[in-house]
Amino acid sequence: MTVAEGGGRRAVSHKLRDMYLPTLKANFMVWPLVQMINFRLMPLQFQLVSIYKSLHLFFMLMFITALRIISWYCLDGISFFDECC
Repeated sequence: MTVAEGGGRRAVSHKLRDMYLPTLKANFMVWPLVQMINFRLMPLQFQLVSIYKSLHLFFMLMFITALRIISWYCLDGISFFDECC
């Protein structure tokens, strides 16, 4: 996506460092625990529902975190993708 936006190698490496690695770390901190709880404590008929609810909560957390990290939204700004706040 960064390349399509006109960024070069430096922009790609910055985006990987600033966005991908923290997300990957959070992913590795959350999902092994969620899976362990799911397979050990949840009855078989509720395991899929349990994972879907966990995914929903995790994606909401990631979205809120992303909004705090990159402020691409502005209520009174000109553009939704520029840093205007």
